[in-house]
Formats: sequence, C-alpha cells, structure tokens
Amino acid sequence: MDRMIFIDHTIFIQLVNFIVAIIALNFLLIKPVRNRMAARRTLIEGISGEIDQFTATAAEKLSGYEAALTEAKTAAARAREALKSEAEALEGEMIGNARAAADVYLENARQDYSRVRKTAKEALLNEVNAMAALAAKKLLD
Repeated sequence: MDRMIFIDHTIFIQLVNFIVAIIALNFLLIKPVRNRMAARRTLIEGISGEIDQFTATAAEKLSGYEAALTEAKTAAARAREALKSEAEALEGEMIGNARAAADVYLENARQDYSRVRKTAKEALLNEVNAMAALAAKKLLD
C-alpha cells in the first residue's frame, strides 16, 4: 500500500501547533492592531466632533459679526443723515445771515450813494450859479 498521506498522531501535534500559533498571533499581532485601530477611530471621531464644534462656533461668530456690521452700517447711516441735516440747517442759517448782512451793506451803500449824489448835486448847482453869475458878468462887462 502506497498511500501518500498517512493519518496518525502527528496530525494532532500539527493541530495543536496551529492553535498555539493562532493564539500567539492573536496576542502578538491581531489584538495590538485592533487596539490601534480602535484608538485611531476614537481619535478621528473626537477630532471630527471638534471640527463640527469649531465649524458651528465659527458660523455663529460669523453671523454675529455680520449682524454687528449691519448694525454699525445702520448707525453710521443714521449719524450721517443727522450730520447732513445739521449741516443743511447751519448752511441755511449762514446763508440767511449772509443775505441779511448783504442787505444791510447794500442799504448802506445806497444811502452813501444818495448822500454823495445829493452833495455833488448841491456842489454842482452852487458852481453852476457861480459860473452863470461869472458868465453873465463877463457878458455884461
């Protein structure tokens, strides 16, 4: 009988060697790799949670910033309008004062012109009378 495979007590020794090798590999390789993978998964989940938290915080801060910016723009527009109104009122007052001063100056100039004209007219009339008398005297002489 030429059989190639003999089943005897060595098969049990090989089976025990295989089981011991599996147990040894489990303690030496498989458990540390699983522990590393679990730790990495936990770390990634923690980092992912932190990223979500930071994203939510950033979105909240951004919305707060936009609200504050909108409020600041509104306040600036109100202040600009108030200053514009105040400037327009001041401008009207200054123009009114300038017109009043111009009217007073113009009235004074008219009175001065009238007075100078009257004085000049009187002086010319006096000279005309004197010249007429002189001309009549020369004609009569």
